[in-house]
Amino acid sequence: MFSAFQKAGKHLITKLRLDAALYYLWDEPRKKGQRGPSRKYAGKVSFSQVSSWQYVGQDQKYPYLEVYSQRLYSKHYQRTLLVVLVRNTKTNQYILLASADLTQNARQIVEYYQLRFQPEFIFRDAKQFMGLTQCQARDQDKLDFHLNLSLSAVNLARVALQEDKSYANSMNAFIRRQTNLHIARLIYEQLSPATSFDLMQDNSLNLQFWPNKAA
Repeated sequence: MFSAFQKAGKHLITKLRLDAALYYLWDEPRKKGQRGPSRKYAGKVSFSQVSSWQYVGQDQKYPYLEVYSQRLYSKHYQRTLLVVLVRNTKTNQYILLASADLTQNARQIVEYYQLRFQPEFIFRDAKQFMGLTQCQARDQDKLDFHLNLSLSAVNLARVALQEDKSYANSMNAFIRRQTNLHIARLIYEQLSPATSFDLMQDNSLNLQFWPNKAA
């Protein structure tokens, strides 16, 4: 998994198991006259003891989180990783994050991990409101066009949400209101040409038809 990202010129950040098999690296020099290969590891990591870890400080977003970092060897991935231990001082629980980039800043790893839900929100909105999964085409080009158009619609809707605070940043409210406007226009188009309405005024439609919902 890490190798695939490195071939693409990227570095993977992932969450490790709480009981991950990690080992300290042996950094002592070879003794004079020592035979055989040099020792690679200095013992398995016990996460109850963080005295040998580098203390980075408190998390900038959540001060009750303490951040520690250490370069460790992962038995599962068979490579050295930059491991970040984030300990919750309120619950005394911890999570383990890891990056293949050994020079990366530990705080940056935590910050990127905290942003992990943002891409999921995009796909959630695309599935629920922009028909991401409703295409029945099989042609690769048609599928590519549909997926790009669906995600582009999400981006445009988010711009509209930022410009109009009355939606309370709710994609649900935005879609419902736009749908109601579309239905209202279809109804008004069937009326007499002499009749005039301003759809942008609140009194032109029943406000009970426009209730907002949370995201």
